[in-house]
Amino acid sequence: MKRFKLLSAGLFGLLLLGAGCASSSGSELYSIVGSDPAANANAGGYYDEVQRVRGENTLVRPSDITANGQGVDGFPVLDAPTFVSVEEAEAENVFFDDLMGYAVDTADGSRFYSTQVLAWHGLVLDEIDGQSVFAAHSVLSGTGGIYEREAGEDYGLSGYVWNSDTLFFDETTESLWSILLGQAVYGERAGEPLASAGFYTVTWGEWKEVYPDGQVLSSNTGFDRRYDLSPYGTYITSRDIIFEATNPTVPALETKAIVHGVVIDGMAKAYREGPLVEFSGNLLLDTFTDRSLVVWVDGQGAVRIHDVTDGPLFERVDDLTLVDENGVVWSLTESGDLTDDERILANVPTTEVFWFAWSAAYPDTELYAVVRGRGLQNGPIVLEEGQGVEVEEEGVSIEVDDAFGGFEADAEIE
Repeated sequence: MKRFKLLSAGLFGLLLLGAGCASSSGSELYSIVGSDPAANANAGGYYDEVQRVRGENTLVRPSDITANGQGVDGFPVLDAPTFVSVEEAEAENVFFDDLMGYAVDTADGSRFYSTQVLAWHGLVLDEIDGQSVFAAHSVLSGTGGIYEREAGEDYGLSGYVWNSDTLFFDETTESLWSILLGQAVYGERAGEPLASAGFYTVTWGEWKEVYPDGQVLSSNTGFDRRYDLSPYGTYITSRDIIFEATNPTVPALETKAIVHGVVIDGMAKAYREGPLVEFSGNLLLDTFTDRSLVVWVDGQGAVRIHDVTDGPLFERVDDLTLVDENGVVWSLTESGDLTDDERILANVPTTEVFWFAWSAAYPDTELYAVVRGRGLQNGPIVLEEGQGVEVEEEGVSIEVDDAFGGFEADAEIE
């Protein structure tokens, strides 16, 4: 599965690819304090409660917030996006069937935001059914989605990352926000959660087949960008991580394996799509913390999780619906919940993310995945000798396969 074609520029060409109007001073809107709060951070490197340090609120150790070298709004935010039909999007000759995007249901049908466009802008400010929203994507961590915002409030790219997750800011308070943690992490609004707009992650090819009458974020943005190329070169095909993480990668999976993570009652778990399809037949009845979950892959390849603690027992996936033990069909609402037209089962928000970023933020995460030398893993990660990912020597060619969303080539570790 190709995520982007290869650029001839090297891994660190990301600072030079015409990304936008990077601030010459780096991140001049901000002055991150140079000391950490006295309170102890948890295993992921952040605090269970917002801390105050030198007049600033923070949820993470300030020393872990890193300037990315691109400056404030180093990639131009799209604040006047245009949408086209599927047919018109195909004519733009940019979008690849196997590349991911974020989809959301609206009163006028489904809407698709390709990560190919988002990769070059980071943020798209939009409105859905009268609600102000923004679509975001961080190529460095693999995170992204569509979230609600206050009417008329603008957001920008801060020029900082945390665990490689691009931090964006609201222009009202200039607080820094992380999709990986799902909340503001620094500034006045630290600890305030992001509100999902009911999005899900799906490939362009799968989405357009289900929604041929849907609307697509156009690549005709008014900016001269190569949306068929990645601004980060071969980054996503290698094991290289540009910025230091709060924890080493848990070696259960490859560094940039894609997982779907959830956090319930402060506990984290990650699921891999492949094993959900291969071993669970697209439907996993799981128990995590004290909750019963149904984890399923719908007919368009989107991984969905619902809390069924007080719900029925589901037996099969039928395209975009679930069928329970009594033969009752449950369908998705616009917000992503499940309903049989009488009852509602809540959607559990998930984060699609690279494994290295997830395991850095949640080193005690549980995992549903195939682990080398161990087989199918479902639960706490316990690796014995010879299990998990082997660390290869520098200079060795690594295979880039579908687990990476890879290219038709090998990538070299420099």
